[in-house]
Amino acid sequence: MYSTYYTAHLNRKMTWLVTGALRNEPGWAFDRTLDAKAGLMEFLVAPNYEDEFVSFMNYFAAKGYVQDLAKKQNPYALTAKR
Repeated sequence: MYSTYYTAHLNRKMTWLVTGALRNEPGWAFDRTLDAKAGLMEFLVAPNYEDEFVSFMNYFAAKGYVQDLAKKQNPYALTAKR
């Protein structure tokens, strides 16, 4: 099973807080910057931790640190060609 894929805008001043706290949870997700100026990040989330990840991000969204969290099709998932 492939990781689930999310994108979100992070408050620029709080990016390190959010990503640092996320990295403290081993195996939950991998983050990467898509557009630094816009604060757009992508997250590859382990399927077994998707509920925890969403709760985590919603917590920071309530504080105003995360906006526009969206689950999308994983652009990195390999598709079998037959």
